Amino acid sequence: MKQNSLLLQACSKTQNPLYKAYENNVSTAVRHGISHLMYQHILVVCKQEIQQVDNIAYANFKNLIDYRNWLAHGRGWDLDNHLTKFDFNYSYLTIEQIISLMPNFPQALK
Repeated sequence: MKQNSLLLQACSKTQNPLYKAYENNVSTAVRHGISHLMYQHILVVCKQEIQQVDNIAYANFKNLIDYRNWLAHGRGWDLDNHLTKFDFNYSYLTIEQIISLMPNFPQALK
């Protein structure tokens, strides 16, 4: 019984559009943990699956990643004016909106 459940889960995963985008746009080495998953990989998948549905949500997510990189790398450059809007609430709402646009996330990538 458990084996059938795993088989169904594997079949449904490979049929999911989010997983297909991940599989088509991220190398095997990255998917298997040999290389690191970088934010560029995430953006490629989001661009394919999210931008066509909600371009503003995709743009906000991309900007949020730029803001995250600015924070993570010690604020070593001037922050663009369009990125100053990111506070905790705006960031949370942006992530929540992106997740709502992803089909069956996070189950699709398990």
